[in-house]
Amino acid sequence: MIGRISKGYQKDLAITATAVSLTVPAGSKGAVIRVISEDIIFTEDGSTPTSSNGLPAYSGETVEYLDADYEFVLSKWSAIRMGGVNASVSVAYYR
Repeated sequence: MIGRISKGYQKDLAITATAVSLTVPAGSKGAVIRVISEDIIFTEDGSTPTSSNGLPAYSGETVEYLDADYEFVLSKWSAIRMGGVNASVSVAYYR
């Protein structure tokens, strides 16, 4: 990404039935989250994702936080799997 400096990665983060948060490297202001397998439900406000609370992201989709300072959002982000099979996401962090 032109103009962005990498702050690290989380590869194949397992998303289970219990809410999973990101491990955001210090100084990260943005991220690209790729749903690798299965579907997820995520929240960005610190609330717990459930089948009735959160936004869906489907296998193969990307969720981007790049056009502003998203440090607060990333610190509050969490997700659960949508179905009965654990999902997987990979995350690239930027400053």
